[in-house]
Amino acid sequence: MKRILVIDESPLLRQYLKEKCEGFGFQVILAISGLDGLSKIYSALPDVIIMDFNLSRMTGSEILLQKAQSPNVKDIPVIVIAQPHIIHQISKTKKINITKLIPKPIKIDALVDALAGILNVPLDVDLSPCIIDVHLNENVLFIEIAKGLNKDKIDILKYRILELIQIYKVDKPKVLVIMSDLNITEADNQKLALLFNSILDTIGFRQDSMKILTKSPLVTAFLRTESSFRDIEVAERLEQIMDNIFNLKVSQFVPDGKTVLKQDLIKGGGTGQTKASELELKFDREQDKVPSFAAPHIRKKLKIAVVDDDEFIQDFIESAFAETGWSVKKYNNGKEFIQALATHQFDLVFLDIIMPELDGFEVLDYLKKERIEVPVIVLSAVSQRNTILKAISFGVNSYLIKPLDVGLILKKTQSIFKRNF
Repeated sequence: MKRILVIDESPLLRQYLKEKCEGFGFQVILAISGLDGLSKIYSALPDVIIMDFNLSRMTGSEILLQKAQSPNVKDIPVIVIAQPHIIHQISKTKKINITKLIPKPIKIDALVDALAGILNVPLDVDLSPCIIDVHLNENVLFIEIAKGLNKDKIDILKYRILELIQIYKVDKPKVLVIMSDLNITEADNQKLALLFNSILDTIGFRQDSMKILTKSPLVTAFLRTESSFRDIEVAERLEQIMDNIFNLKVSQFVPDGKTVLKQDLIKGGGTGQTKASELELKFDREQDKVPSFAAPHIRKKLKIAVVDDDEFIQDFIESAFAETGWSVKKYNNGKEFIQALATHQFDLVFLDIIMPELDGFEVLDYLKKERIEVPVIVLSAVSQRNTILKAISFGVNSYLIKPLDVGLILKKTQSIFKRNF
């Protein structure tokens, strides 16, 4: 039996990788720190090492340098997991002999492919079409599922839910599962059971805290016939279950018939989380495709303003539009942006809420008073309802919660320009 040593300081990720590798029939040894990892490299003599590069008590570089100097272990293959911004630097480091570098968050199919290639054994992942996303907002876990069901992604979903609950210390969260555009048959009932059991397991099997939004008759019939899930509320329209989720009427969320707030609460991101996940719910095979903005109805070179006191956010949004050829102007606060309006016109504004000099609300108030009509996407680490409602009252086009996602930025932008051009 092949032995795999996992060196990682995250108990959740260690457990996930242990279960994943044991499912392939491997023996798994776990190490909780760099020093523990080096000790077990010598004692266990594993066939493969999977290790995080950022470790305590001994860094990834120190482990690899000591390993390279030991004749007994220097040839053991190593898969190193690291943040994207240091991967290039690691790859240039001499004398550490890394077999494979995998960026965080980990795309499990890339890791499985690396193991299969190193060990020369066939290893498969479920390639069933499936899109899953999960985020936390107002102590409610929003889980979106589309296209189909995928066993490997359901396993990652359980990890991600536990991760969110642990990071934000959420006690007894409510869950809204939104299942749309599903292409499934009765043959997928086993995956449905796995999905619902995995979610219930993470929240203490409290069926009254879990709601399902779906128009799939197969899902509804499954929930009604399976005794384990009969107490889970199912609805076809969000309005039917919104009161139970947020304890508010939909009319309070969507003033004057607007629907953008309802959409952003569900799809706009999480709770302003500052810690990125270790695992990705997308596969490496599913590289994000940048939406095509070169549509016939958009002829001109568009001008975008990014108003945020965080330079990282400025650069992140600028890089999101790198392939469009559009102009992206960056401003550190609302005052700089308002001064620029004297000489510049913009087609879209990304606007932070909390900034020095002039905050986002003061900028929105200025635009309204001066009757400057420009699409605005508000972005902030603040996700409280009253903050979102206040932004919506100014007529903003969308609301994104930090940390930001390139795919979502592009989709929101494309949607706005389809309406305005």
